[in-house]
Amino acid sequence: MAASPLRDAPGVVSSRLHVLNSAGIRPSGRCVLYWMQASVRACYNYALEYAIHQANALDLPLVAVFGITDKYPSANERMYAFLLEGLMDAAQALHRRGVRLCCQYSSPVEACLQYGSSPQVAMVVTDMGYMPIQRRWREEVARSLDCAVVEVEGNVVVPVQVAYPKEAFGARPLRLSINKVLHEYLKPMPPECVLHNPSAVEEGSRGVDIVEELGWKEDFDLLHTSVNRLLKRLDIDRSVPRVSTFKGGFSEAQTQLQKFFQKKMKTYDSERNDVNKGVQSNMSPYLHFGHVSPVWIALEAIKASPRREAKDSFLEELIIRRELSMNFAWYNPKLESYECLPDWATTTLDLHRHDKRPFLYTEQELELAQTHDKYWNAAQIEMVLTGKMHNYMRMYWGKKVLEWTSSPEDAFRVLVYLNDKYELDGRDPNSYAGVAWCLGKHDQGWKEREVFGKIRYMNAAGLERKMDIRKYARKWEEKARSVGGLHSYLSQVQQSDGTVGVGGASASGGVKREPTEEDEVAEDSKPPPHKRQKPGSE
Repeated sequence: MAASPLRDAPGVVSSRLHVLNSAGIRPSGRCVLYWMQASVRACYNYALEYAIHQANALDLPLVAVFGITDKYPSANERMYAFLLEGLMDAAQALHRRGVRLCCQYSSPVEACLQYGSSPQVAMVVTDMGYMPIQRRWREEVARSLDCAVVEVEGNVVVPVQVAYPKEAFGARPLRLSINKVLHEYLKPMPPECVLHNPSAVEEGSRGVDIVEELGWKEDFDLLHTSVNRLLKRLDIDRSVPRVSTFKGGFSEAQTQLQKFFQKKMKTYDSERNDVNKGVQSNMSPYLHFGHVSPVWIALEAIKASPRREAKDSFLEELIIRRELSMNFAWYNPKLESYECLPDWATTTLDLHRHDKRPFLYTEQELELAQTHDKYWNAAQIEMVLTGKMHNYMRMYWGKKVLEWTSSPEDAFRVLVYLNDKYELDGRDPNSYAGVAWCLGKHDQGWKEREVFGKIRYMNAAGLERKMDIRKYARKWEEKARSVGGLHSYLSQVQQSDGTVGVGGASASGGVKREPTEEDEVAEDSKPPPHKRQKPGSE
């Protein structure tokens, strides 16, 4: 009878482990396979540490595999460059620990099955993803393999089903639940040594390069190839260029985080919503791609010892607010669509769906930041040029799209489209929760008004009261001019089919009516003359 996988490992709480099928460990196996997908790192990677522990217990070497497909939904050159930078960083770190990372030019499922189906693989260990597509991948692998498949949850601090047993309506119940058990999960995790380390020279190593021995072939050499060369091999959407503002990988995340602790964190609680202060940690792209662990970030934040208020505010965002989005993704299969919203929100939006909009803009006008509102335009420009928008402006950005599109369903669709296309942390539970929040998710009813109904309202005047928003607008207007405007910037980038980025988009303008007193539109945000359109026209 085949042996069962171990139920624990040093530093890995058993509640992080999920055995996905009833198959046991293959007696013929000559290695353990770690299918890397959501945790692209070697530091504080619970799936990796469990896989190493299993391999050592079975007296076998460990092999890691990653499948890179050029057909991932909504992904483009910007996202692939960041991913590849992280993969190359992880490959180097894994190599130093005695683990070979084999990168295959295939879907994640195909890459795992290509290796996992071999009788030479004793068992498969994988990390955990929360998006529906990631869950389907793991279900398919578990069904297809006749060896044990174990999933290890490591991209949250508290495992999602431990944190709360159902979809949370807001942060408060989740916070109360998480705080009861947080001490069990917020602990240091010393890495375990790999006994079968082919690169080790120390006495006692039983190293063998099992990949070479079995004749397994890699499609991408992550240790000796540049990101540019790898990108050229991929048939991907090139309409959104890579950015220089962020570089992928744990090493870069570590550098960014230390800068944050040293220069920014002490005022995080009071200044994080000011777009000109720049006190954000910028960890969201790294968390999205699994290049960094939220547990490691939290432990480093605690050690940094700034003001208590600043530390608490940061941990609230990192743990409670982020894990609220994971709860959302896990329990709400419709998180990518308008149907994910609570009943009260869809009811109030439906009652006001025929209200006159102050302005109507096409998808292309929004994408190219061609609205009357220079603050909104600045936020859109920041996202397009850098791959990340300031979190406070993301709220304003989303609220205005609801106000400027012909229906709430259209607003949700446009927000998801723009977010997924340009944000490095797009296609993520956290970003979908953010879009949904703009339309009432994880919120409550407020004063009823036109278009919004009881959905929380934001306006330009509110921004002006909170910060020097004109300075922010000037900064990004200048940045846009320096690249010839967004239309020029994106049109210079060739897609894989030879067409240009947003190409052909026009600045035809939106439909306008005179703002009411309640709109509180700032004088300097009034629109230029526009060509009139019928409401809802393209």
